[in-house]
Amino acid sequence: MMRNLALFLSLVLFVSCNQESQQPTEIEDVTIDTNVVEVGEDTLVEELNRLPTEESQKDTGYSLTDTIHIDLNGNGIIDQVYFVEDSCKRLIVEENGNFLIEIGCGREDENGLPNAVGWIDHWYIVRDLEQSEFIAVDGDLLGDKEVILERPSIYVGKEEAGGGIITFLKGKPYWVHQSC
Repeated sequence: MMRNLALFLSLVLFVSCNQESQQPTEIEDVTIDTNVVEVGEDTLVEELNRLPTEESQKDTGYSLTDTIHIDLNGNGIIDQVYFVEDSCKRLIVEENGNFLIEIGCGREDENGLPNAVGWIDHWYIVRDLEQSEFIAVDGDLLGDKEVILERPSIYVGKEEAGGGIITFLKGKPYWVHQSC
C-alpha cells in the first residue's frame, strides 16, 4: 500500500513537473518578425499612423508653419502637408515632389474641399476613424451623418468656429465638413 502511494505521488509529481516545463516563459513566448512589411492590404506606414497618441485620438501642437508628414492617400508613401503664403494662403499636400492637393487661392475643387484657407488657425492629425459630417446648405444645418475614414487624416479649423477634415475616400480627396 505504501509502495502504491509512493508510486502514485511520484507519478503526480512527474506529471506536474512535466506540465510546468511545457509552459513557455515570457522570453520564450516573444516572437519578433522583422520581415513583415504588409498586413493585408494595409502597409506598415498606415499601421504606424493608426497608433493612438498620448493626446488620445489627435495630435496637437502643430504650428501652421510646420509640415505634417502622413500617408493621406494610403499608398504607403509619406506625404508632406504644409501651408504656403505667397500671393495668397494655400494648403499643399505633396508626395515625392508632386502636388496631390492644392487648396486655397479661390481654387474650386471637387468633393467639397474649401477654396480658401486663410481662416485656418489650427490643425492636427485625426486618428479616430469614426467622424460626424454636418450637412449644411447655405449655412442651414440639414443634419449629419457618420463617416468612416479609411486612415488618419488632417483636421483644419478656426478656434471656436469649427472646420473640417481633409482625407481621401475611395482614392479621392474628400472634405468632411464639421461646422455650420
